Amino acid sequence: MQTALRAEIRSHRHRLRLFDEATRFDEVEHGPDNRRAEFTPFVPREVNSFVFEAIVKDIPILPTEVIDPVIVYYRQVQALAQFAEDLRGDRFATLEWSRKAAMHADYIAMGKYAGALADAAMDAIDATLARGVFSSSAEGRSVPKSGSAAAPGSGGDLKP
Repeated sequence: MQTALRAEIRSHRHRLRLFDEATRFDEVEHGPDNRRAEFTPFVPREVNSFVFEAIVKDIPILPTEVIDPVIVYYRQVQALAQFAEDLRGDRFATLEWSRKAAMHADYIAMGKYAGALADAAMDAIDATLARGVFSSSAEGRSVPKSGSAAAPGSGGDLKP
């Protein structure tokens, strides 16, 4: 599972590198007036995360130190996809230039952050694979096996 997740995240990471080269609205705004009037950002649709979607129910069996960075990464990708839909919407088209520029800058920043999160998720997976850790240990499990005890570090009291 970790290898498949890493491959999917790595694939996404290649696409996220495009955010580092993206033309921002505010860069266009300070250029010639005709360039500003002609500029419409292209916001591609995000691809589905078919590996993550196929294994999401089994996430608790991943090594504990992999779960958090993987979930945080995929949540950011989902937020990025939702924001991209907003940028494609009719409401965005009717906004004034400064608001469009601010939203587009936020979109680029979200993409760059997703790239950093992808790197962190791959690093976590690489570290556990290098150590031969393939699943959560009983003590470090993110979800308790029994409903009688709180998960370690969850802030809940353990019941005797």
